[in-house]
Amino acid sequence: MAIVFPDSTGLSNFAYCDAMELLEKIVAGRGTWSASVALECDHKAGELSLPGMRVSHRIFGEPLWPDPAEHIQTRIHQEHFRSPGDGPRKHLGESETLMSLDRAHLRHVRCREEFVTWLRER
Repeated sequence: MAIVFPDSTGLSNFAYCDAMELLEKIVAGRGTWSASVALECDHKAGELSLPGMRVSHRIFGEPLWPDPAEHIQTRIHQEHFRSPGDGPRKHLGESETLMSLDRAHLRHVRCREEFVTWLRER
């Protein structure tokens, strides 16, 4: 069974197109998300005037909050993606998602190219 892990950029694209109902049909109850992605969506909903992004909470449910060991693994992933000058939250959502995939031992993953590269390097 497929599990959908969104990022905030993908969710904002659906919200811009006023297509959150379509996203909900695609996910069909098989979604989950990281706490950082949920917080990013809340922030973007206000910052970008995209109230439709708040529907993401209904679509993806309660976010996954990392425990202390998972937080350390998240920071290791985040450091891999960082560039000089990146803020402390840059790549945090992606890093939490990758940590969740690691913890679940998922190996068949479709994702953006930079994450495919990271998975191959492991």
